[in-house]
Amino acid sequence: MNSNLIFTLDENESDTGAPVERVAGEKPDRSGGFFIKLMVNDRTREIMKDKNAFLLLSLIAVRARRVDGYVAYNGQNIFLKGGEALIGDYQKMDFTKKEYRSAKQRLFTCKLCSFKRAPRGTIARLLNSEVYDISFNAKGTQGAKRALKDVTIQ
Repeated sequence: MNSNLIFTLDENESDTGAPVERVAGEKPDRSGGFFIKLMVNDRTREIMKDKNAFLLLSLIAVRARRVDGYVAYNGQNIFLKGGEALIGDYQKMDFTKKEYRSAKQRLFTCKLCSFKRAPRGTIARLLNSEVYDISFNAKGTQGAKRALKDVTIQ
């Protein structure tokens, strides 16, 4: 049996610890935040057994960009595609470096995320919506399938 849970987060009130800051001139989304949908299935139950991998995947889902764009981070503009998130601040999750690397390896091995180096940190990319389906907007009319395609902003 599959069921879904939806968590609503308000960008302006939640303390995600995300290192991403707004690009200069970018206005905050005032539509009431965004949501991520947790898919309750065997795959989710499997990854939940590894608490560090599940926590890291949850963090990636919360931080993932809903659209392509630049983010200001430590004085640099870094381009992220939809479905990508900046991570690497494992201390904020109370991970040791070994726990962080093991969690990344588990997510990579399970084909849930891919990782690449960034100037300061790591860019994580959600590869599918088996565990989390991320939204693009507060209404949730677009899911992770579109998030994982290249999106052009005009």
